[in-house]
Amino acid sequence: MRPAVVTAPGVEPGRAAAAGARFVAIPGFTDLGTKVSQEISAALTGPTTVDQALDDGQKLAEAVAAKHK
Repeated sequence: MRPAVVTAPGVEPGRAAAAGARFVAIPGFTDLGTKVSQEISAALTGPTTVDQALDDGQKLAEAVAAKHK
C-alpha cells in the first residue's frame, strides 16, 4: 500500500475541498459503517424502504456519537 499524499488527496489532485488525509478515529466508527451499509443493502434488495434504512442509519450514528461525547 502506498501512503496518502496529504497535500493532494483524491484521484484528481486540485479538486479536493481541503488538503489532508481523512480518518475518523472514533471507536465503533468502522462497525457503524458496516451496519449502515447493511441497512442500505436491505433497502436496495427489498426487505426495507430507503426511508427506513436512512432512519435506522441515523439512529445507529446517534448511538455511536452519544457514546463518544
